[in-house]
Amino acid sequence: MTNDIKSAESNLGKLMAKMQSIDGDKNAVSDSKPKRSNKKDSKPAEKGGSKKTPTANKDKADKTDNKNRKQQTQPKQQKATPSPSKPKEEAKPTKKRKLEQSGEQKNVNKGDKKKAEKIEGDGNTSLQAKMKKSLSGARFRWINETLYTTDSQEAHELMQDDPSIFNEYHEGFVEQTKSWPQNPVEVIAKSLSSLPTSSTLIVDLGSGPATLAKALPKHRVLSYDLVEAENGAVVECDIAKKVPLPTASVDRVVFCLSLMGSNWVGAITEAERILVAKGKVHIAEVKSRFSSINEFVELVSHFGLKLVDKDESNTHFANLVFTNGGKKDMVNMKELTDKGKNILKPCLYKRR
Repeated sequence: MTNDIKSAESNLGKLMAKMQSIDGDKNAVSDSKPKRSNKKDSKPAEKGGSKKTPTANKDKADKTDNKNRKQQTQPKQQKATPSPSKPKEEAKPTKKRKLEQSGEQKNVNKGDKKKAEKIEGDGNTSLQAKMKKSLSGARFRWINETLYTTDSQEAHELMQDDPSIFNEYHEGFVEQTKSWPQNPVEVIAKSLSSLPTSSTLIVDLGSGPATLAKALPKHRVLSYDLVEAENGAVVECDIAKKVPLPTASVDRVVFCLSLMGSNWVGAITEAERILVAKGKVHIAEVKSRFSSINEFVELVSHFGLKLVDKDESNTHFANLVFTNGGKKDMVNMKELTDKGKNILKPCLYKRR
């Protein structure tokens, strides 16, 4: 038993020695491993593992010093921040910009005004009415040019095909007269107003909507034009071809801006035919139409009509009065008609 105890003690001692040997080996391995460096304290290695030389560090330091000196001599330009209590001042607009802004404001005002505009009685806004007026003006100029530059027969046929042209033209004509200093029909009406109302027969050739007859309601005034109008007060006829009245039956014939066709000379022929002896012709025409008033007077005298009064005091119109009873010289009507085209030019309105 003693031997067994001794054997066990001997084995235990060997075991303890072996364990101490293993612990010693572990400590040795732990001491041989390199310690991890602190990231905060360590510096990254140079590219390629090379270290900076003292010369490179000196160059870097010199560059830093130069940069600092430059910054000291040239101070930084800081952006001015506007004071929170004071708004930033805007640049003054140029004249051109002011005009543009003014135009923009006008357009805005016009836009607001148009939105606020009411519908007219005919269902049109004021803009539509303006466009309609512009179209009416163009239509009037076209009709006017046709009446002045074509033969009266062509104008007569045009009116017969579409009688509304007559009304369109005279509506435009009334608009034109609004800008005139004086309407010549008023001048003629005044000169005729003193004539006896019952015994004097006045004929208005190219009367329009019986304007002269309306101005002389107490007188006997017959109105003639290319279409029947005013509930029969205006009788239809081509005044340059045939006036439906007997020869020598009229005391006064009036042409107020109505010698229009290229064959207007024919209307003078008809006026002379229907006039009584010593009867008179009153002519009012735009001054700019005459190439020469004297030549016009001479041409009219070929039909036995003698000039007895001439008034050119008006800035726009000339008023002429002829009496019937002179010597006639109508040998060549075609020649007189062609001559008339050059003496009395068309009255054309320019687009505004």
